[in-house]
Amino acid sequence: MAIGLVDSGVGGLTVLREIRRLCPTADISYLGDSARFPYGTKTMEQVESFLLEGLDFLAEIGVEAAVVACNTASAAGLEAARRRYSFPILGVIEAGAKPAVEATRCGRIGVVATTATVRSGAYTKAIRGHLESAVILHRSGQELVGEVEAGRMEPSRTGKMVLNLLSPLVAAGVDVLVLGSTHLAVVRDVFRRFVGTEITVIDPAKETATEVAALGLGNGSGKVAIFVTGDPDAFRRAAGAVYCGEPPDVKKIFLPGGSGPAEENYT
Repeated sequence: MAIGLVDSGVGGLTVLREIRRLCPTADISYLGDSARFPYGTKTMEQVESFLLEGLDFLAEIGVEAAVVACNTASAAGLEAARRRYSFPILGVIEAGAKPAVEATRCGRIGVVATTATVRSGAYTKAIRGHLESAVILHRSGQELVGEVEAGRMEPSRTGKMVLNLLSPLVAAGVDVLVLGSTHLAVVRDVFRRFVGTEITVIDPAKETATEVAALGLGNGSGKVAIFVTGDPDAFRRAAGAVYCGEPPDVKKIFLPGGSGPAEENYT
């Protein structure tokens, strides 16, 4: 019973990694829409369309549940996706919001996300659904997301970018930080090093994997299939640090809204 994941690029591999940890025999099909990365600079209408095209592909190859492993896509199209498909579809925003509320002591929560996710207000809505009095402070980490997708994670430069993102949040007194982009989970340890023990860092990937495990779809052969809409070699290079080793074969496909014909043979 296959589980599908869809993301704008390599970031959702952080979710795949956690699912593999909890469900090692689950069959997983992953779609990285790298040809149209970044989602975070697009309109919500565009991202919803991209998401539905990606999920159509996953439905066609036979997944029985799907994870929108992208915060921007979750903000833009999760509800539309749930109306469109009969199988379970999970997002990553609620998976970040609930543990953030459980962890906060002062009700001040920082969120670092893409520009589009910040503009959407999705985290504010999700967090205040659990704690109406919460104060949510956002920072756009769009540039850092791009660095992760390109595989440019030089320690000194990455550290400076993370510090720039964190400084206003630390000054504002947040005690919880949500990594509101799955790409940012790739450099989770850098965030944790800068905030120390006083600020709890929430990585929605782990919470999402727990929700997937609860679906009971882990009785497969453990096969992982990765599809991309962009350059497979570039994706493979960028994915190495995320996947913790050489990722499986990466196959290029074309979605209907992309620049080429649909791939005829998916398997």
